[in-house]
Amino acid sequence: MTAPKGGFYSAEDADSRDPDHSEHVSEGAYYTWRAREISALLGEEMATLVLKRFGIRDGGNVDADPHGEFHGRNILFVEKSFADLTDGSDRGAADVRAIVASARKRLFDHRTSRPRPHLDDKIITSWNGLMIGACARGYQIIGDARYLNAATRSAEFVLTRLYDEKQGRLKRRYRDEDAKVDAYLDDYMFFIHGLLDLYEASFEVHWLKRAMTLMETAIRLFWDEPKGGFFDTSGEDPSILVRLKEQYDGAEPSGNSAAVQNLLRLSSMTSRREWREYGEKTIRSLAALLDQAPTSMPLLLSCIRMLSGETKQILIAGEKGDKRVDQFLRHVRNSYFPHRIVMLVSKTSRPDLSSIHPFLGTLSTTDGNATAYVCTNNVCQLPTTDPDVFAQQLTGSSGPSAE
Repeated sequence: MTAPKGGFYSAEDADSRDPDHSEHVSEGAYYTWRAREISALLGEEMATLVLKRFGIRDGGNVDADPHGEFHGRNILFVEKSFADLTDGSDRGAADVRAIVASARKRLFDHRTSRPRPHLDDKIITSWNGLMIGACARGYQIIGDARYLNAATRSAEFVLTRLYDEKQGRLKRRYRDEDAKVDAYLDDYMFFIHGLLDLYEASFEVHWLKRAMTLMETAIRLFWDEPKGGFFDTSGEDPSILVRLKEQYDGAEPSGNSAAVQNLLRLSSMTSRREWREYGEKTIRSLAALLDQAPTSMPLLLSCIRMLSGETKQILIAGEKGDKRVDQFLRHVRNSYFPHRIVMLVSKTSRPDLSSIHPFLGTLSTTDGNATAYVCTNNVCQLPTTDPDVFAQQLTGSSGPSAE
């Protein structure tokens, strides 16, 4: 689903030609497997491990199949751990891992010979924004640099091919070397969301600065000054007779909910108090619907929790790659803090961050050691160079503050 130049494609068809019956098209044909097919490809010994590892059954492993499309077919998933596979076996864990890795390679090579589903190769700004955020957060949690690289390449793709630098405007879709359609609210907000996550993964300040610029543009294009909240479109296209506001968080968050989340995050990361006010006004504009059907807007409900003062501002003075900085970040990323921002003030980022928020320019290391500051609503606990004390401050089990 990744384009050669870095953007993410839109979709792939569910249906493709059945490898067993090429005249038929069926759902999941490309990605599902029959137990006998795997046994024939791998041989008995290797297949025995693979069938256990990936939950493969003769009758298929898709229990919820109301139309009978997956009878005898299996969706591979990890059902047994390597410890389970070695239990009672003469083989060690290293041998089992090697066998399963070899089997996966064989299965992958065989699958490539099947007729592929049709690819919808449009590259859409909003969906790329969501993927950038997912990959950036995946990197923060797992530490796999491939996720950070994927997020970075997608962001660079959007800014290179879907952004008009002269106008400062995004386009919505890219295909066949051509970007078309002025971007909608969700394109801006999902992409800003991705850029903020990418900043917190890489601490490259230019991602944060770009998010700030795009937020200013989005407010200018979509903000409803009389009533609050954001329209889906800019109002510049005469063929769109009515400017609507998406309010519900469904398969995707609404542009308004994403806008509030971005505004609150940016307000916590910068000295721009007005962005918090835009977020508050948007929530008030949706208050009636929130009262009637709160569960239809889960992301917006989460944003209300952010407004209640639960957002942690985790600020670290130090250099990327420093051992102590890595320890601080490990504590943050191994813990669940749904409402937090993380910023790194290094020698190279200090000038830019000082212009974004003067307070950041005052943060310094202690005797040359990386120093962490844990704050809530701009009220900070005492700075620390000790990762264990920092961990206690994160969980609220440690104490005094310095305003």
